[in-house]
Amino acid sequence: MIRIKFEILEETINKVFLRQGIEPGKSELLAKIMSESSLDGFQSHGINRVPMMVEYIRKDFIKPGNEMFQIGGNNLYKQFDGNFGIGPINAWNSTTEVMRIANENGLGLVALRNNNHWQRAGTYGWKAANEGFILICWTNTIPNLPPYGSKKNLVGNNPLVIAIPRKGGNIVLDMAMSQFSYGKIASYARRNKELPEFGGYDENNNLTKDAQAIRKKGRHLPIGFWKGSSLSFILDIVAAILSGGNTTRIIGEKGVDTGLSQIFIAIDPSKFGDSGFREALITQTIEQFKSVSIKEGSDIRYPGEATLRRRKENLGKGIPLEEEIWEKVNGYL
Repeated sequence: MIRIKFEILEETINKVFLRQGIEPGKSELLAKIMSESSLDGFQSHGINRVPMMVEYIRKDFIKPGNEMFQIGGNNLYKQFDGNFGIGPINAWNSTTEVMRIANENGLGLVALRNNNHWQRAGTYGWKAANEGFILICWTNTIPNLPPYGSKKNLVGNNPLVIAIPRKGGNIVLDMAMSQFSYGKIASYARRNKELPEFGGYDENNNLTKDAQAIRKKGRHLPIGFWKGSSLSFILDIVAAILSGGNTTRIIGEKGVDTGLSQIFIAIDPSKFGDSGFREALITQTIEQFKSVSIKEGSDIRYPGEATLRRRKENLGKGIPLEEEIWEKVNGYL
């Protein structure tokens, strides 16, 4: 592993995307999104995804010149078609729009169809929480997860984000419906490192921590077994219905992780009560949540707490990256 300063990483990724024909404003925003994911410790959805995005641009799955456009809505909700443009930028703009709606009405919804992969789902939760909004968002994906008891991948790992603003540090839940994201397992597999918990099945359909075996079999473990695959199933249907877009089944027929359906729900908590009461309530809940650990010295963390710690550390020491990935990304320059 090597450590790279945030500014150097952001500048490098920006140059890579400029080389792919992305216009400067878009390339800068995309570089910011990908670099901040790596800064927060999510290299699997930051710099590690740059080669995949370059490949998708070159194969015309991602169309950098395309803009999303509105297809329906009213003062409380909007429907957009992502037009197969740059996934993270469409998702970023959808978050901005849903916050605008919530600012005017207390809450709002944006449904987005035909988008590309939005990379780290938590990006949009942190953006909203930093601006004082609660955000609930999710996406469907290509089928990459088996319903519990099935031998075939029929549902997506459909990441779900719930973000809550807080003066002492935002609360941001960012979770896929698989025990580990595909990017995380790929990272462990490249380093020939065992997962900390069971993450999927080997070729004999036995649960395993072997990341390489899981990648080879392609059968990941849903969180909570049947509960995780059921939640994934429901999120997929709701996203497709509200956006008028594709379900995981339809995405799977194309064989490429594109044409996704995504939902953004924003709430302005300032419209629902006093901020002092809200902050006190959250602080008291966190204190109780962290109050009793299994063993002395162990740390109980609320969602997003570890991200804040990693962000602070990596800003000071530099962002830890796999040298192989860093060299590959620089090879596009």
